[in-house]
Amino acid sequence: MDATLNALRTDAGLGANLTDRVTALAAAKLRLFKSTLVPTPTTPRSDFNANVADFTGYADVTLTYSAVLNDADGGKVALTNRALFSQTADTVTNTIGGMWIDTAGTEVEDYWEFDPPIGMNAAGSFIAAVIGLREPRPDTATVET
Repeated sequence: MDATLNALRTDAGLGANLTDRVTALAAAKLRLFKSTLVPTPTTPRSDFNANVADFTGYADVTLTYSAVLNDADGGKVALTNRALFSQTADTVTNTIGGMWIDTAGTEVEDYWEFDPPIGMNAAGSFIAAVIGLREPRPDTATVET
């Protein structure tokens, strides 16, 4: 799957503008969730955490952000580093339903669902993503496998 996806939920409490959001998300992590979770905009963070990926080689990715830039549509965007999730062995496999930004607070900032879900079932499988925090929203994610 190579696609650009819109975020399905955003937490409006992190700041009135994009610069404030980038500051508030300075220590945030991008995490993957298994396809056993079918989230809705009201799904609590604890449900995401209970379904976090655990395939061999999985690790959360700490996000860093570019400066706030102007996009082609006249809005503002801050891009993250490229988050790379890769499977290192076939020992534990997962089917990945999506990803979310985890602030280690009580809320989920954004989440994205993969349609179809992505199989992490062999060494060398990978998911790479770049998040675009946008003003105005929705935030976007460019994903490749």
